[in-house]
Amino acid sequence: MASRRAVARRALQSVYLQSGVSRPTLATTLRLGQTANTCKLGGRKFHLSARQLKPATASALSSTATEYPTTHDQIQQPIDTQNFLDNQFVASNATQWIDLHDPATNNLVTRVPQSTDEELKAAVASAEKAFPAWKATSLLHRQQIMFKFVHLIREHWDRLASSITLEQGKTFADAKGDVLRGLQVAETACGITTQLTGEVLEVAKDMETRSYKEPLGVVAAICPFNFPAMIPLWVIPTATITGNTIVVKPSERDPGAMMILCELAEKAGFPPGVINVVHGAAKTVDFMIDEPAIKA
Repeated sequence: MASRRAVARRALQSVYLQSGVSRPTLATTLRLGQTANTCKLGGRKFHLSARQLKPATASALSSTATEYPTTHDQIQQPIDTQNFLDNQFVASNATQWIDLHDPATNNLVTRVPQSTDEELKAAVASAEKAFPAWKATSLLHRQQIMFKFVHLIREHWDRLASSITLEQGKTFADAKGDVLRGLQVAETACGITTQLTGEVLEVAKDMETRSYKEPLGVVAAICPFNFPAMIPLWVIPTATITGNTIVVKPSERDPGAMMILCELAEKAGFPPGVINVVHGAAKTVDFMIDEPAIKA
């Protein structure tokens, strides 16, 4: 029996090492009902994800991500989720909306638009317009913007995690891990600039070859619901540091973290049009796949 336990322990450690996931600690493995940070609602218990943040009320909310809800408090007048075009949060003219409910309380958090054809085309046009100048921006300048972006993500780590918990239902500890995995990619992007400068090789006497690395242009990211911060942070840093512009569609089930990242990207210094965000379900996905201006 003891030998079987030892084998099981070694197998479990191997799984953690291969997957890159840290071993769970006591704090993250406690059930919600066993933690001190729980509250009761109708006989149910749910994780108090944003206890350190100011509660979001209808009067406090605005039309920007700055006041995007991050607590389980009921919102009397939920604000519709907006598109992000040219570094601005823009209200959608959609006629179809998707209700997003807090899985812990079933309270309505926001309505997510099925962005119109005009809005989808506007996002691509914005990215196309921004591409030539962004491509011509020096690697060092793009790197400095990425450093600021990483710094802002660290500053707003709890806020991002709270939004994920509110919309998706992860525990606060798991949501912070979601942000961490994406943050690690953004940090890596800060250090890859030397790999983007091309090469000069002497192939024979008085003969050399030069290689150049060119950005593709407008690229797209269609993000699933399961990692609302990690997957956008897989694609945005790598696409933009290499000189591309990007159109992102977060999941209609939990777009809040992406909208906060848009706010942070603008503060970090990304020029208008480099990062654009639209919303929707299958119709938006089909557009992004079929749009010829999107190169990858």
